Amino acid sequence: MTASVKVSLDNGFLPTGVAGTATATIKVLDAGGNQIVGAYQSPVTLGANDASVAFGKTSFADSSVTSTPVTFTGAARAAVTISATDGTHAGTTALTPTSNIIWLPIPGAQNGDQPFHIIAGPDGKLYYGELGQLTYVAGAVAPSNLPGRIGVIDPATSSVTEYPIGYTRSGVPNIGANPIKIAFKAGTNDLYIAAQESASIEKIVNATGGGLAAAAGSGSTTLTDQPLAPQPANGNVTPNFQNGDATPRSFTFSADGNTIYVGTFGGHSLAIFPVSQFGTATPTYIQMPTPTVRPKHPQGLVDLNGNLYFLEQSWNPNVNAVDVMSESNTATSGITEYRDTVVPPGYASGLRHMINGADGNLYITWTGDGTEVQNPLHYFNPTSHAFTTVPAPGGLPYEPDSIQRSNVAGSTSLVFNDLLALAVGIHDTVTHNTTLI
Repeated sequence: MTASVKVSLDNGFLPTGVAGTATATIKVLDAGGNQIVGAYQSPVTLGANDASVAFGKTSFADSSVTSTPVTFTGAARAAVTISATDGTHAGTTALTPTSNIIWLPIPGAQNGDQPFHIIAGPDGKLYYGELGQLTYVAGAVAPSNLPGRIGVIDPATSSVTEYPIGYTRSGVPNIGANPIKIAFKAGTNDLYIAAQESASIEKIVNATGGGLAAAAGSGSTTLTDQPLAPQPANGNVTPNFQNGDATPRSFTFSADGNTIYVGTFGGHSLAIFPVSQFGTATPTYIQMPTPTVRPKHPQGLVDLNGNLYFLEQSWNPNVNAVDVMSESNTATSGITEYRDTVVPPGYASGLRHMINGADGNLYITWTGDGTEVQNPLHYFNPTSHAFTTVPAPGGLPYEPDSIQRSNVAGSTSLVFNDLLALAVGIHDTVTHNTTLI
């Protein structure tokens, strides 16, 4: 007679967000713990408490078949309970969705360090900016003992190496250089950096082939610094709230690769200069259109179809918009604003990052709306100038931050980090499905 029913999985952990398979095995045991051979006292039924799991076979009348394929759609985020019962006896096991994330410690990390804006390099390694640590003293921000750094992750060995950067033009270490955005120029191994605290764009030649290791110090032959505004004679060693009129938050290259556009956060303007004059250029500054009573901070720059698109972050009130500047009219008169929304006073919300998707739309992350219920991922159509909100994944509140295209060839997905759910988000620009991992 049946004394117990058990069920097990050969793999109880499958990645969420993607389809996966496992094998479920049932055992029907007698009072001595022996597996019953032949017909069971009552048929055993296999089931799950979530529709994301399906079985090749759900009913077992005898021991001729004791296992079956389990199909997982990837839709579940919480553990799914799988049960086997004959109506009197029951056994359960769990299929647990997992992100398969490997945690890599930052070398020499201290409180206040912040890995920021990770990208894939042309060598297959991952690169990120390490914001230098700042110390708050008597209500002010003072530099601590760490410069900004560039980190490199080698997926083949799961190793992390960090390189200090951010020395000023005079050779004085710029503590807290804050590499807030990094990008490789297409077709090269040269890494460009928006150095927030030094109010400059920096270039490291052949960063993938030794340039990073040689970038630190006043005698570097690989690092070139392009100032965005005049700096103190001894180098910029003060926080950006003191001389942040040219603080860069975002930059991009023109389609032909000959021009760099920079959004200066404190200066309410775009800085433009030729790539060929990097390091010695005198940038042209394009002021944001009126009204001046609403400070505009351009960021999230994207070059697309002969136009420069950028996010307009404003306060008092909070106005969020996408602005477009024609590359044939790089002047204030060439900028057109397409307003997304105005946020009521008291909410510190804003558009954060923007990227062009495979469908030609510009995808925007909206963060910090103060309610945690705003659907904060939406897209802008460059032709119709319409904004569309992306449905929240599973009806959950989330807060996407940095967003980029998948580096998988042919993929239509965008990847973002979610600050609220502490997850990685994936949005498909064809199906408009969003999944948090």
